[in-house]
Amino acid sequence: MKNIKNIKNLKAMAHAKFKDLPQFSKHAFPTSRRDFIKLGLLAGGGMIIPSVLPYKAKANANASRIPFLTFDLSGGASLPGKFLVGKMGGPEDLASNYQQNGWDPRLSGSLDKTFGAPMSALESGMLRGLRETLPSALLESGQSQFKMSTHVHFALDDTSVNKTSVLSYISKSGLKGTLLSNGLGHEASASGGRAAPLLDDPAYKPRIVTSLNDILRLTSLGEGFDGLSATAKTNLIKALQQKAGPELAQGYEQLKKFGSLHEKGNPQNDDIMNRVYNMNGDTEVLQAAIVHNVLKGYTGPGVLTFEGCDYHDGGRDSGDQKDQEIGRAIGSAVHAAYLNKVPLFFQIITDGGMTSDSFNRNWQSDSPLRAMTVLGYFN
Repeated sequence: MKNIKNIKNLKAMAHAKFKDLPQFSKHAFPTSRRDFIKLGLLAGGGMIIPSVLPYKAKANANASRIPFLTFDLSGGASLPGKFLVGKMGGPEDLASNYQQNGWDPRLSGSLDKTFGAPMSALESGMLRGLRETLPSALLESGQSQFKMSTHVHFALDDTSVNKTSVLSYISKSGLKGTLLSNGLGHEASASGGRAAPLLDDPAYKPRIVTSLNDILRLTSLGEGFDGLSATAKTNLIKALQQKAGPELAQGYEQLKKFGSLHEKGNPQNDDIMNRVYNMNGDTEVLQAAIVHNVLKGYTGPGVLTFEGCDYHDGGRDSGDQKDQEIGRAIGSAVHAAYLNKVPLFFQIITDGGMTSDSFNRNWQSDSPLRAMTVLGYFN
C-alpha cells in the first residue's frame, strides 16, 4: 500500500509540473509510451523526461550503466601463454601437451588463480603488470571483485578482418555517454582498434581521438561557440532565457559553458587518475583520458590499442616487456574503477596467436589456432 501511495504522489507531482510547461499546456497528461512519443518527450534523448521526474530518471540511468573497455592487442599476442587452456572440463582439465604455449602448467607453483581463469604464475608478464598496478584488496587470493574468463577460438594473424570487437554492440545495447553518446578509440577503423567490429554499423562507431585535446573538445558543450567573447555568450544566454522561459532553468549552468573545454574530462585534473597513472608522455595521457571519460560516464565505451604484439622474434624479452605493459594498462583501468567505486567490464582481443618451442618463451611464429578472447569484470 505504501508503494502504491508513493507512486500516486509521484504521478501527481509530475502531472503538476507537466501543466506548468507552456508548450504542453493544451495537452492531456501523457500516460502511455505512445503519448510520450506523440508529444516529442521521448525524442529529446532525456532532455524533458528528467526535468519532469529528475531524481527517478537519474537513478535509473546510473543503475543500468556499466562502463566497458576493449584492450585490442594488435599483431597476435600469445594469450594462451598467459592464461591456461584446458579441455571440456575447464581450464584445469589439462590437455596432453603445452610445449608450444610457452609454459608448463604441470610444474609446481605454476598456476595463479587469483583472478578466476588460471594464469601462468612463473612466466606471465601480463600477470606481473597486473600485480604492479592493482590495489592490494584485489590481489588477495580470496577476492571476488575482479575476475576474468577465457574463450579460445580461431583468428587470422596480422590482419584487421577478425570480427572480435563487441564495442559497437555495447553502444547499441544502450551504453551512451552523458556528453558524447559514442565511444572512444584511437585507431582510424570501424571498431576504433585493430579488430573488425562484430556489428559494423556507422551509428555506433566510436569517435577517433589521437590526443587529450580531441577528447576535451568532443565532450565540451558547443564547440562551435569557441570564438564567442564572454559578452556574446552572456547575451546568448539572456536571449534563450527570455524566449524559452523557466523550463530551461536547470540548463542555464550548462549553457554558460558553451565554447569552453570540458576540463573535468582531463585526467590530469583528477586526483584519482593522478594516483593511478604517472601521466608520462602523450600515449599514457591519452590512455588515461579514455579510461577516465568512460568510467565517469562522459562517453560511451572505449578501446585501447597496443601495437607491437607480434613479438615472435625468436626470443622472450620483447614479448615479456609488451605483456607487462598490457598488464599494467589493464590493472590501472581496474584500479581507477576501484577508486571511483564504479563497476567495469572489459574484453581483451588479439588478431591470431603464436607458438614457441620446448616450454620456453622464445616465440617463433604466428599461429591462428592459438587465438583467444578474455572477458573480465570488476564489481
